[in-house]
Amino acid sequence: MTISERQFPIIAPRDNRGRVLGGCPESVPWSFVEPHRAQALANHSQTLERLAERGGLAPSELHAIVHDRPWVPMDRDKAVAWLVERVQTMAMEQALRRAQVESLDSYTVTTVGPVQSGTLREFKR
Repeated sequence: MTISERQFPIIAPRDNRGRVLGGCPESVPWSFVEPHRAQALANHSQTLERLAERGGLAPSELHAIVHDRPWVPMDRDKAVAWLVERVQTMAMEQALRRAQVESLDSYTVTTVGPVQSGTLREFKR
């Protein structure tokens, strides 16, 4: 997740003092919900933009949408645990992609033979 990426709000459960429960994130990357736009419309009769304007989705609602299914009641703690794990996984995947790109940047590519499909290339660090 990049800092500049648009965020979709999450209606995080809170205790009596207003503290977020279970480490629930208060937003997710928009790219996480965008592929499920049609399911959000089917479940809520509202666009993602309108849902975001109205405060977002609860973790259980988000779970249903990203699994492309109608909403059914879900244990709040399980929904929060799923979302926390998914956000952590997305962060690890992004860090891995960034490390792979940085690693590839350290290689020099030398073409051996004519440049065309299937050309043999030599990689040097």
